[in-house]
Amino acid sequence: MSRKKKMTPAQKAAARWDEADAVAPEDAADTAVRKPDQAPPSFSTKNVLVAAAGIVLVAVAGYFSMGGMAG
Repeated sequence: MSRKKKMTPAQKAAARWDEADAVAPEDAADTAVRKPDQAPPSFSTKNVLVAAAGIVLVAVAGYFSMGGMAG
């Protein structure tokens, strides 16, 4: 028995546009580009705190890993 392979999102989109009654977009490259009137992504407090914690963790690990070279 063979198992059916899952389609990638790009293959699914291509299959949708292959239908006879579907309306194709003007340019496929434009669909992935952010629209001019769309706001850029905003930073949430959680994401900022996670990023800051990651930076601190890397800095502390770097400090202690260099400890043997200082003396």
